[in-house]
Amino acid sequence: MRRGIIAAAALCACGVLASAPQAAAASTLGDWSTFHGDAMHDGVSPDTTIGAASASHLGVKWSKSIDGSPVIASPMVVYSTSLNENLVYEVSVAGGAQAFDSITGATVWTQNVGSGVVDSPAIDANTFYIGNDGGLLTALNASTGDVECTYQLPIFAPETTPGRIQASLVVGHDSTGAIVYFGDTGQSESVNRGREWAINGVGNSQGDCTVQWMHDLGTARSKHSGTWSPPALGKDTTGRTLIVFGTGQPDDAVYALDASDGSQVWRFQTLKNFPDADVGAGPTISAPGVNGITDGAVYIDGKDKVEYALDLMTGAPLWPQPFNLAADAVRNVNSVSCAALAGNMVVVAYSRYVYAFDATTGAKLWRSALMSGNVLGSVIVSGAPGDQVVLVGDLTARVYAFRLSDGLKLLTIHLASTTRIDASIAISDGMAYVAAENGLVYGLG
Repeated sequence: MRRGIIAAAALCACGVLASAPQAAAASTLGDWSTFHGDAMHDGVSPDTTIGAASASHLGVKWSKSIDGSPVIASPMVVYSTSLNENLVYEVSVAGGAQAFDSITGATVWTQNVGSGVVDSPAIDANTFYIGNDGGLLTALNASTGDVECTYQLPIFAPETTPGRIQASLVVGHDSTGAIVYFGDTGQSESVNRGREWAINGVGNSQGDCTVQWMHDLGTARSKHSGTWSPPALGKDTTGRTLIVFGTGQPDDAVYALDASDGSQVWRFQTLKNFPDADVGAGPTISAPGVNGITDGAVYIDGKDKVEYALDLMTGAPLWPQPFNLAADAVRNVNSVSCAALAGNMVVVAYSRYVYAFDATTGAKLWRSALMSGNVLGSVIVSGAPGDQVVLVGDLTARVYAFRLSDGLKLLTIHLASTTRIDASIAISDGMAYVAAENGLVYGLG
């Protein structure tokens, strides 16, 4: 998420069809290799060890600092085949990238990727990708931390610095190899001409860390706008892969681009009910045919405090009415959380509540008990069917567990009294991982 909220496309049209991202390495431990778990951002862990029946037993097993600076990015957890162990990856605001042993928290490697990191990394095929406020994309070897390649965003007049990478990354594949997708915010919100990027990943036949395409958001309807929304990837009914994301002010919209060339497929204008109505949340994509929705769906909220369900193929609204979160909560705060999709339930955090909706109709199924603080991170779901639990952290540094079936609160863990949790939780191999602004990464088991 961008720092303002926390304290938070065509140089080459290669004409090849992007495919859904693949896991970084085959593992029975349940890799969590990208923001919100996977490229579609469903937020549901493949590891079912932590469920509603066991969540009340969670406690802090270890906590480690990276470099003393705040940590806002969400952690990733991936099994390393070369090291034969599960690694937790995290990056501090100062740019300290670190890999920890998932069980003990012992440091495996450290590296610096440049200061101003507020986005979450992505890991694919043993490569760790991260961007920073200087517009630098860095690719590291995920087993050693060695730099494999970098790409520096260019400066476009009238800007005098590169666009800031504040959107978490997502990795897809086409016939050329891995492609890293992300957006930038432009130079600032006063010079807010951002772009969406597709950069060839390590091992791509077009060259490591080279541009595949760039989509200029400033040319849409003559509105200059950037993006700090973590993009999601999903295939529509034609088999075409779409990259979906939201934009900042003054555009305040949701876009779908063709992932093969960056061309615009559709645009949806959100309510835009006040000047700073950014769509900063990550979208959650439901595949075509799921939950009776032929074309598939996109679930997303903006700072207009509304939860939307959009047709993946066309961008048209699906629910009879979008859900007004502020009116229901009677609280007016920024809504920037990515929703989880568990079966036919859309689960999302707003203010000091967690909500669950029917994914097909938008009907509210439950609202959780009031949490101690507001939530900027995103909810995640873990556990076997019938035993699933919702996990989320808040701005008072508390981690909560709610039963998915009815929203019953099962657990509260207070990590520290003088910090906040901006990040989302990652789950793998029976452990949950979260970071806080005090600079600590926590392993919960």
